[in-house]
Amino acid sequence: MCESEVTKILIPQLVDFHKQYPHVHYYFYDADGEDVKAHLEQGLLELGLVSTPISTAKYHTLQIPIDDRLGLISTARQ
Repeated sequence: MCESEVTKILIPQLVDFHKQYPHVHYYFYDADGEDVKAHLEQGLLELGLVSTPISTAKYHTLQIPIDDRLGLISTARQ
């Protein structure tokens, strides 16, 4: 499950793409940026969505205008 604001942009685009190309199938893979890069380099993924900072010099990239905020909640155990 993607907890990013990018889904507000990405999901409608995927829906439109699927309407135009109904025989294309999507398989989603959730991992950290370095793992996504490794899978791209091995030819296991055709498209990767990563957050910065990550080196993308050898890839075609598109900056998505989203500013996600992440948080951590923890309980103290005594």
